[in-house]
Amino acid sequence: MSIHEQAAIENMVFNYGSTYQTDYRHGQIDTSQRTVYKPKPKTEKTVPFERKDFHTLAKFAIEVPFSLCIKPKEIVRTNPYDVPKPLPQEPDTGRELAIRTRPRLYITPAFSLDEVPPHARDVVIRDVYTSQYTFSNEQVKLPTPGVTAPLPDLAAPAKAVHLPKPQPPAVPREWRMESVQWERSQARYPLDRDREFWSNYDVYKGCNACKETAQYRKYQKLQNKNNPLR
Repeated sequence: MSIHEQAAIENMVFNYGSTYQTDYRHGQIDTSQRTVYKPKPKTEKTVPFERKDFHTLAKFAIEVPFSLCIKPKEIVRTNPYDVPKPLPQEPDTGRELAIRTRPRLYITPAFSLDEVPPHARDVVIRDVYTSQYTFSNEQVKLPTPGVTAPLPDLAAPAKAVHLPKPQPPAVPREWRMESVQWERSQARYPLDRDREFWSNYDVYKGCNACKETAQYRKYQKLQNKNNPLR
């Protein structure tokens, strides 16, 4: 055991020292290095390449651009008005010989393709080797005269919706009795003064308040008549 290890163990045993403070320290801890800005070195401008003739190695009198013979690719490279004409079909001289010498091929409905006319042969081949998807597409494109889509019937008459009238919730009897008792305990005067006055207007016509109001209005009219500014 080295002296350093023995000192570390004694420090841990007697001084309660931590190995984090003493061990695992390989050298002195330095501060982090700061980033230093270093400007990029300026490069010197290169001398332009001198283009020469391949055969004579003579310099060109003018600068020839690199894209002299390069043209941009056209978006539409065909003329839509220039429609190509269909090529004439050359006669097949060996067709008859091939039909006579090749083995017979029978397909449904069990007849040889070489023994039927060309138009019937094309019909059979098209019917046998045409998929259901292609057949459906061709049938859709065919005109269908006299076939019209059925028109919808008239709209159904409107059904009136009758909603039940909202009824106030039922009040328990004991609650109503409390309301009646509270209503009876209130002090109210049973006489309506306005109704009694207008129903018996002829009786109260000569009251003092009515006479005073009539005199005041008569006085106002007289003042307005004598004062032209009003």
